[in-house]
Amino acid sequence: MFYLALENNICHNYVTEKFWNSLRSLTVPVVFSRSVFEGMDVPSNAFIALDDFKSVIELVAHLKALQNDTEKYLKHFEWTKTYTKRKFGLDYSPLCKICEYATKQFEDKRENIIELNKFWNDKDCNKFNVGEFLGNE
Repeated sequence: MFYLALENNICHNYVTEKFWNSLRSLTVPVVFSRSVFEGMDVPSNAFIALDDFKSVIELVAHLKALQNDTEKYLKHFEWTKTYTKRKFGLDYSPLCKICEYATKQFEDKRENIIELNKFWNDKDCNKFNVGEFLGNE
């Protein structure tokens, strides 16, 4: 029914593979923050965000209510009526995309220095304090 698709950090436009695995297996992902998905083509009702709730008790009450109300639970799958399933298999590799990008830079004869460390580590990320969330009971 539900899948905890939680990450260590909340980074703008970074979505854990756990989220996509959940959608693929037709379970409702529970994520830390709704804001991560802003600007992405992810329907707002396809997942449940912890930051929509004031406490863990409120979250649990919501999940239990969904378990007992099939009609409300199925609203989380409305996206399946209009979205096309795409396959990302062995032919997809983020590292290959980085290499393609780097190679293209050299082909353009520009002097660009690609700082991979900066690309991976200097993101707008915030820690989600699970302890604080669990303590708000």
